[in-house]
Amino acid sequence: MAKITLIIASVTATFTYVLAADIVLSRSFPSCGYVGGQIYCSGGDTSPSLTSGNVIDPTLYSLNISNFDGKSSDSMSNQWNKVVPSSPFQTESRRTPTSIVLSDGKRFLIQGGHNMYGNKFSNQSIMYDTSSNTWSKASSYVIAGVGTKQM
Repeated sequence: MAKITLIIASVTATFTYVLAADIVLSRSFPSCGYVGGQIYCSGGDTSPSLTSGNVIDPTLYSLNISNFDGKSSDSMSNQWNKVVPSSPFQTESRRTPTSIVLSDGKRFLIQGGHNMYGNKFSNQSIMYDTSSNTWSKASSYVIAGVGTKQM
């Protein structure tokens, strides 16, 4: 909590306010995975309607659902946390990517999707490791006569 004192002419008023957590906008077409008791969601379109143009948010958010056992889902809506990775990585703005939680139970893979400009992604497939709080590029491979592909 913080206090603000406002003085107007000869009247003094003190207000107390609480700083809120990041506001997470509702979105369509994100990529989500359930890893270690938390739901992680990345990307998605935050535009208010399908006709208002794409506003794609590349931020990763998490929700620890173990805190909500037996509670209404309405109580979860303002409990999302912005995940700040331990090292910088360009996830690129994605809409409609696919994702899968890997068998190690610590990572999830995000693949493809669309961006606002129709450009190719420099990292077509990316992985987030919840145990190290890091993003990485998935492995590449070569197909004869086709070129380099990414998982």
